[in-house]
Amino acid sequence: MTLSAAEQELALSRQLLTRTKQGGAPDVGTVLRRADREIRRLSSLAVAWPELAAPIGELISEWIALRGRTMRLLH
Repeated sequence: MTLSAAEQELALSRQLLTRTKQGGAPDVGTVLRRADREIRRLSSLAVAWPELAAPIGELISEWIALRGRTMRLLH
């Protein structure tokens, strides 16, 4: 994967996060699965591209926050 492709993956994850926050998931389970998948995927991307660690870390933090807010809805 090239740096450009890694940056594109980062942009796609940000778009997915925005759509998810705006109600683009049909249910809570989908939000949780989506967040878990993106956190794992972005973590792998950060290992492969350490120069993108800061923006990837910020995005991972946003996914974790969304996951936390969603979990609180269940309790």
